[in-house]
Amino acid sequence: MKTDNVISSTDFESLPPRQDSDSHKWRRYEGQDIIPAWVADMDYPAAPAILEALAVRLRHGVFGYADVLPQLRRTAADYFAFRWQWEVRPEWLVCLPGLGAAIHAVCRLAADEGPADILTPSPIYHVFRRAPAMAGATRVDVAMEWDGTAWRLPVAKLEAALTPQTKLVQLCNPHNPNGKVYETSELEALGEFCLRRNLLLCADEVHADLILDEDKKHVCVASLSPDIARMAITLQSPSKAFNIAGLNFAVAVIPDDNLRARFCHALAGKVIGHLNPFGLAAAEAAWSECGDWLSAVIKQLRTNRDQLANAIADMPNIHMKHLASTYLAWLNVSELGSSNPPTHFESAGIGMSAGADFGDSDYMRLNFGCSQALLEKMIHRLTVAQR
Repeated sequence: MKTDNVISSTDFESLPPRQDSDSHKWRRYEGQDIIPAWVADMDYPAAPAILEALAVRLRHGVFGYADVLPQLRRTAADYFAFRWQWEVRPEWLVCLPGLGAAIHAVCRLAADEGPADILTPSPIYHVFRRAPAMAGATRVDVAMEWDGTAWRLPVAKLEAALTPQTKLVQLCNPHNPNGKVYETSELEALGEFCLRRNLLLCADEVHADLILDEDKKHVCVASLSPDIARMAITLQSPSKAFNIAGLNFAVAVIPDDNLRARFCHALAGKVIGHLNPFGLAAAEAAWSECGDWLSAVIKQLRTNRDQLANAIADMPNIHMKHLASTYLAWLNVSELGSSNPPTHFESAGIGMSAGADFGDSDYMRLNFGCSQALLEKMIHRLTVAQR
């Protein structure tokens, strides 16, 4: 994989203003003195190689319906092998205009032959929470546990939650919102559980490139064995790590031919939109030329995380367990005693994601993918919110 020039630390401070742009993140609080720290969207400009790829595509001048070129499939396969030592065949990839559509399709697939229960870690990314019911299935929550050093998803809890109608296990790997990086042994136990119970496993691995702890690494659950791969659907995209979510490109990696055909059938006839030619160009550049840019971003996010964690350690009523990955801090605010935490923090000038949307109203999720100057303002407002 090629790399580009490393962006300097000053680039993370001299960021383009987003207040008057089309930014979904920033427009939520337009005209209010509230810092947006909610949706998973960093404030950093895309890598130079991505900007150049978009400029080249723009100069072409024709923007009709787009298909995925074989080169992008090969690039994705090469990237997965390089980053995570997962050997993927290009034909395993189903390309999509976003991961949300894929999550809904997997739930429809699980429910296509009658009643279906879907085991879902809690808390979890809100689309995983909503998709089962929209597919006519039942979501069965399985609470994650903090063991003193890391979050866990005990297989014993999954076993206890099984019903005769259980068809699917949903997973975020790394986890959104608590930032857990799963160990190989944990994923092996989860995969063996799914094999033993003949369950599908849908793994959203979109944050795989955003491991902040230097002693940890991402493990693709489908890479563990051919048997686990056979019942796994892995969702991946450059959208989060390379901050190009608005360009709408994702892939579902499905090694099993029959399962892939069933997934495509679940997509058929649904309103999911077409692939964006700019998203295709950006993905090609992200997965082939932006390694140094990504390393610089991770370094900055690690600095921001540590600054935030150190500040919160001195706050009596807000708590932050160690965050191993992502740029989304999971804050326990239960000791504030607020009946409406989102409004409470907005009144102090900071807009976070409500923990209730992920399944736990004792928490709030804070996006620290921003300049250090803005982070310092957030920290000050968190302090004010405790008064």
